[in-house]
Amino acid sequence: MNGKTKTFGIIAIICAAIAVTFLTNIPTWLKYKNNEITDLNSETLVLTKGDIIEGDADYVLGAAAEEYSTNFGVRTSDSSSKLYYVLWLDNNKYALYETGNKDQYATLDKITDETFAFFESQAAYQESGDVEDLKLPTTKLHITGRVVNMSSEIQGYFREWYNQAFDDNEFDSCTETVMITNAAFDRLGVTVIIGAVGAVLALLFLALTVISFIKGKQGSEYGY
Repeated sequence: MNGKTKTFGIIAIICAAIAVTFLTNIPTWLKYKNNEITDLNSETLVLTKGDIIEGDADYVLGAAAEEYSTNFGVRTSDSSSKLYYVLWLDNNKYALYETGNKDQYATLDKITDETFAFFESQAAYQESGDVEDLKLPTTKLHITGRVVNMSSEIQGYFREWYNQAFDDNEFDSCTETVMITNAAFDRLGVTVIIGAVGAVLALLFLALTVISFIKGKQGSEYGY
């Protein structure tokens, strides 16, 4: 196999990998295009894997898990590469929201502080009966995302967080079994186009690889 054949083959593999990666967004893109968007703030919300979701996060109970960069097991960065925040949904269940957006970290942390301030204010409200004693959260974060399965490791951290927070052994009935991962819908069309271009280029370079291989084989047979 000559150098040109190898080059064409490598490019074909790279283009195919790009195509596979980006074309997996087609089902999500079709749902978005058809306005099949689940309302995060619905009181009858049911999270199902594959759904795309949009709404406001207004009650947040902090992060149950995080991911960060390591080098041979040693943490190499103070900042988190991903955080898994616990959202208190309007259906009265708790769900994880996965994000690596550092701007969102700040807002979600602020909502967390306001949520716990609200919990603390409930004691004053119960004593006085004055609704003005309730400190409702005022900060919101508009999020868009996809509903995906959570790994067993993340689910383990989520369960540990829940048991420490509530200690009522009701994790399975009070939490969502899937999670929401941050995703920008407005770029889905672009990713599908990139995937389609990658698929075309993969086929093109695959054809060039085959042609180059055949020519090289014929040349060697005839002593060229």
